[in-house]
Amino acid sequence: QQRLKAVISEHPAQMKSDELARAFMKTCQVGIGSLSDTLDDRAFEKAVTILQKAQHIYVMGVRRMFPVASYLGYALLQTRKRVIMVDGLGGLFKEQIEGLSKGDVLISISMAPYGTETRYCTDLAVERQATVVAITDSSLSPISRAAAVTLTVHESEAYFFRALACTMSLAQALFIALAYRLELNIERGDQRAGKE
Repeated sequence: QQRLKAVISEHPAQMKSDELARAFMKTCQVGIGSLSDTLDDRAFEKAVTILQKAQHIYVMGVRRMFPVASYLGYALLQTRKRVIMVDGLGGLFKEQIEGLSKGDVLISISMAPYGTETRYCTDLAVERQATVVAITDSSLSPISRAAAVTLTVHESEAYFFRALACTMSLAQALFIALAYRLELNIERGDQRAGKE
């Protein structure tokens, strides 16, 4: 309500719904363009390699980051990887993360003010000697400090609402890159088996 009141105070003349929509979409386009220009190629490649080698992949994100985590968990299930979505259903996020151990990977997704549950699971991953892939808004974020690799995302804001377009695009790109790598390895394995 406070954000919407701020929009109204800045734009007292009633705006059309399509004007609001296009302005928000334009903000998302600019944000994705910036993400493409600033993507850390080495960090992205390292993240894909870590996921490729993982025994189990746990995915964690709460509140505003939950849709991204939920999509990524669903998408990764389409690979041959064993994926555990830590959604905290029924308040059971501690129980869902209990099996995390060395050789596993936690994809930890959190932006300021950084979800307490995500921070807890990230700290537990470090304690259990699991590997953390962080998707966050700063290399100084609490989950980044614990991560083997950090993928940094800066979401644009329109009408006092932060978009999700960049974070979702990065999550989809991460899945596609991993799926491609896994399928490429299977194809090469099949080719070697055919020669033998």
